[in-house]
Amino acid sequence: MHRDEQEVTAALLYLMNRVTNLESYIQVLHAPEARDYGFDWYPKHTTSLYVLASLGVYLAQGLSKEQLSVVNSLQQTPLHIASKKGHAAIVQSLLDQGADPVPSDDRGFTSLCWAVWEGQLAVVKLFLGLEQLKGSLLTCRTHLDESLLHLALHGPHLEIAQLLIQHGIDLDLVNHDNDTALHIAARMEQNLIVRALLEGEASTNLTNSAGFTACDESRFAGLEDIVKVFGEYSIFPTLTMRLQDVGNLDLQFNHWLSLNSMKQCRYI
Repeated sequence: MHRDEQEVTAALLYLMNRVTNLESYIQVLHAPEARDYGFDWYPKHTTSLYVLASLGVYLAQGLSKEQLSVVNSLQQTPLHIASKKGHAAIVQSLLDQGADPVPSDDRGFTSLCWAVWEGQLAVVKLFLGLEQLKGSLLTCRTHLDESLLHLALHGPHLEIAQLLIQHGIDLDLVNHDNDTALHIAARMEQNLIVRALLEGEASTNLTNSAGFTACDESRFAGLEDIVKVFGEYSIFPTLTMRLQDVGNLDLQFNHWLSLNSMKQCRYI
């Protein structure tokens, strides 16, 4: 047995008297190395610190820089794991001991990205309180060019989205489909977020890969309540776009339909 396996086993044996941890114990012993199998709870190169961070149990103090920065086969640090699981106290402890919140994993997710994606509000607030790092944390992008605001809206985690807007995140960042946060909020019929984005002066004339602005796409998709919200801010569908792109309507509708059908799906 390798040293890492010994550490993991020791940590789990310590916790086995708690019935609630039985499932995690089974996952560790049987999780395959490849994520293709559908099990990535504790991937290859998992150490005891990963397990404890995941379970919400923190035993060690005075961790070395090496222990804090070691990555598993998904390029995730213990801070990634604790953030994803929403263990704010452990996240704070890891940060206090020098854990770096900036590194990304193999999907381009920082620890803050995972907290946003999973809807871990307390952890998100903790990261946004790191004034010296907040600027770099707010600009992180995933492997699909999703910003933190994109990730929050995919939840949808509306309170987190509103919090990010309040903290000054760039409202006009686009993802791999050239969708802004306004495109996604409108598509998902999130009136309050659309209003918050418009109040924050998000650009309304940016077009996505299908050639639609957020308002045009809403009109084309028949989202009349969202169109009315845009109208309250004197933003209306553009007839010019309709006539100009009439030859591509089938293509554009298929593109919109594909995106709309996935609006509640997790893409990872």
